[in-house]
Amino acid sequence: MNPSYTGGMLMYLGVGLGLTNWLSALILVAMGGATYAYRVRVEEHALGTSLGFAYLGYMQRTTRFIPFVF
Repeated sequence: MNPSYTGGMLMYLGVGLGLTNWLSALILVAMGGATYAYRVRVEEHALGTSLGFAYLGYMQRTTRFIPFVF
């Protein structure tokens, strides 16, 4: 998907660490991750419905957040 989602997760981690509080970092990353996971599911469903097999094939050969990993 969009590399800005990975950047957003790194931003949440950075803000949490900048607050010098591990609990806030954990909460920010967990909430951001849950939000992005939901958003990606909704976007993939919408794109798969509107673009069909071409997008479904694209989804199978690309990663969502971290290149070559996930």
